[in-house]
Amino acid sequence: PDIYAALGWTKWQLKKNRKESEEYLFIAMQFDGRHLNALTYLSKIAIESKDIPQATKMLGAVIKIDSSNDWAMKALSSITEKKSDKKNKRWF
Repeated sequence: PDIYAALGWTKWQLKKNRKESEEYLFIAMQFDGRHLNALTYLSKIAIESKDIPQATKMLGAVIKIDSSNDWAMKALSSITEKKSDKKNKRWF
């Protein structure tokens, strides 16, 4: 699974092709459904793609596996905060 996760992340870094990148990452997840690197990379891709529901889901999975993951907690907090800010904006 490590190699598939690395391939998926490398594909993303080089081409920014989400579909191709996620194919490798999901293969890694088939071998190990709790593969921390694959989940982290999926989170980062979703964040960069502005796919907030997917990012939230993946970050939650990362935190469930590694509750001391500072990056994931900060990223989830930031997403939740931005989501909340959009809901609270009002036109006067």
